[in-house]
Amino acid sequence: MGSGPGSGSDVGVTLVIRHLLHRLARRRLIRDSEGLAGIEFALTAPFLVMLLVGVADVGMLIHNRMDTVSALQAGARYFMAGGADTDEALAAVRRSWTSMPDNAKLEIRKVCYCDDVECSCTQNCPDSSAPAAYHTISATAVYKGLLIEKTEYEFSESVRIR
Repeated sequence: MGSGPGSGSDVGVTLVIRHLLHRLARRRLIRDSEGLAGIEFALTAPFLVMLLVGVADVGMLIHNRMDTVSALQAGARYFMAGGADTDEALAAVRRSWTSMPDNAKLEIRKVCYCDDVECSCTQNCPDSSAPAAYHTISATAVYKGLLIEKTEYEFSESVRIR
């Protein structure tokens, strides 16, 4: 047993050198920050995209709700200007509702009150006065966004009839 090539001492030295090189490479790898920004971006990008889509979804829901209220106000303006035809009032609402979904429901009801109690519009109040008459325009729609589940919203506008 000598100290020639292939002897046990050569293998031991080779293992020690390999171990030292491996430790040195590991330290260099730990200190190396090249490419770290790409990894950080890959980890945070999905969350940022979800946040952006969520904000856009909420923005669209708010826009649709505001558009619905604006359309109902157009129908109320028709009645305030002296209009009496409910079909024409519904047409005014539909023309004004630019983002009207296919599942939207519109309704106009004539409601009368005697002293804040709903009553018949064809009979006088108990004190012989005419009941206060109102047109109530209601809209119901369902919003389905990318992240927001189906959300139903309903608004109404009432106008007193003279």
